[in-house]
Amino acid sequence: VPEDRLEEDVASAVGLDPWGLAEEEEALLEDVEAQRPGQPRLGRPQYLKIRNFILTLWRVNVRRHLTIEEAGKAVQPLYSKHAEVAWTYLHTYGYINFGSAAAPALQQQIEGERAETVIVIGAGLA
Repeated sequence: VPEDRLEEDVASAVGLDPWGLAEEEEALLEDVEAQRPGQPRLGRPQYLKIRNFILTLWRVNVRRHLTIEEAGKAVQPLYSKHAEVAWTYLHTYGYINFGSAAAPALQQQIEGERAETVIVIGAGLA
């Protein structure tokens, strides 16, 4: 299956129009553009292509949490703003990262500090 076709199929499978914006997406894009006076508008066809790509990228492995940084690195730098807006929309409306949790930040222990172990037995309805 060609990559474009796969991306269109994935977008359709989750209820998105592969080549059309939802009202919430259009509002989000307009908000981003309003915050960037003097900058060119974000191209809608490019945005939709990147949105479909990010959605497909997460669907390849739904067990991992796709971060906004990973989404931005997966596209050409020219389109990083498109990727940021697409990731925000997809994440906020539950199209990606549902059922997965973000990786916790690594905690550094102070030298000499012991980690405590807690065991819960018989929690029942608690």
